[in-house]
Amino acid sequence: WVPLFAILFVPMPTWLFFVCWVIIGMGMAGIGMNVMHDANHGSVSEKGWVNKTLGASIYLLSGNVFTWKTQHNVLHHTYTNVTHLDEDIEPPAKLLRFSPRKKRYPAHKFQHLYAWFFYGMMTMMWYSTKDFKQAKSYKKKD
Repeated sequence: WVPLFAILFVPMPTWLFFVCWVIIGMGMAGIGMNVMHDANHGSVSEKGWVNKTLGASIYLLSGNVFTWKTQHNVLHHTYTNVTHLDEDIEPPAKLLRFSPRKKRYPAHKFQHLYAWFFYGMMTMMWYSTKDFKQAKSYKKKD
């Protein structure tokens, strides 16, 4: 939270703004990949309420517990790397290819160079539209 408040309220040079931005990104990744992920798998504590509370840290990242658990715990872990079922290998744009079963485009030859940027941009898509689309889709599929 400190770098966020610094960006919002403290005048700073541009280079320091970007340093704060990187720190925020690392913090989001740390919360998302460690605390929230493990808690929503029920593996942080033997007490369910602890896992539920820490799993709710996804809301700090602008995510939704229901859609994350459905997409990750159910679809990804049940159908790992199965095309059209594991949403982790279904990027929203054709610029990225996560499966050898997906059509290969000439640009994919260079995705090792540009994937980092677009994968980072997918975070913005996640907290702006992805959860809404997933919630609608999962409700439709019951």
